[in-house]
This record gives sequence, structure tokens and C-alpha cells, in this order.
Amino acid sequence: MKLAKKNLIFTLFTVFFLASINIVANAYTVQIVSVSTTDMQGNPKTIFKRGEFVVVNAKIKSLLTYESQDYLLIVEAFTPDDRVIALGFTSGSLAGGQEISTGYGFKIPDDAPTGTYTIKIFVWNGWPAILGGNWKPLSETQEITITVTS
Repeated sequence: MKLAKKNLIFTLFTVFFLASINIVANAYTVQIVSVSTTDMQGNPKTIFKRGEFVVVNAKIKSLLTYESQDYLLIVEAFTPDDRVIALGFTSGSLAGGQEISTGYGFKIPDDAPTGTYTIKIFVWNGWPAILGGNWKPLSETQEITITVTS
């Protein structure tokens, strides 16, 4: 009887443990903590004129406890009519639990349309073309908007 009970406990533990691993494997491992825009001097700003530079700051944090992970952060800016006006990236490695600030800057063209621009921030494990079936997003996509005036 004691052996059957031990086997049952072992089986339940194994099922719970494997289910936990599966949940972690399918969950995001990076959190985009915050996203903001500034001018070139670091002053918070959300309204820009044509010809000005926009700096997109992203603070990201590894949700893994002990394991480091490589990341690729992509910033993509869209005009009011959904045309890509800027696309940039940065990459690196996050230690378990580490939080860093990173980002990308771009100049608004002198002839850019005015209106509300959407900026999307992605965190992936690398480039899809290189990783193929191993490619995956590491966080939810975040968006922020700016206004461009003449």
C-alpha cells in the first residue's frame, strides 16, 4: 500500500511539474515595463514638428529568474495612414531578473504628414529569417503615440 501511495504522489508531482514547465515555456519571458518619447536632450515630449528627432525609450525586464536570454528590440513608427516612417532595432542579453533601458531614435522627415503617429515596440528572441521555427516573441507588443505638427 505504501508503495502505491508513493507512486501516486510521484505521478502527481511529475504531472504538476511538467504542466508548470509547459506553462512557462508558452509564456512571455520579457516584460516591457515602460515606453516613452523624448527629444534629443532627454526631455519628455509627445508633440513633435517635422524635421525634429524622436527618441523612443523602452525599459524591459527579464521575467526569468536564473537564466539569461538574448533579445531583439524593434521600434517601428507608422504615419497616420499606416506607412512605416522609421524602423530600428537594438539587441543584447538580459540576465535573469535584469531590467535595462534601451531604445531607438529617428528624424521626422521635413515632408512627413501631420497627425497622430503610432510607434510599436516588439521584443523577440532574434530575427525570424535566421531563427526559422525557433523564432518567438518574448513579450507582448506595446504601442505609444506621438503627434506630428508642421
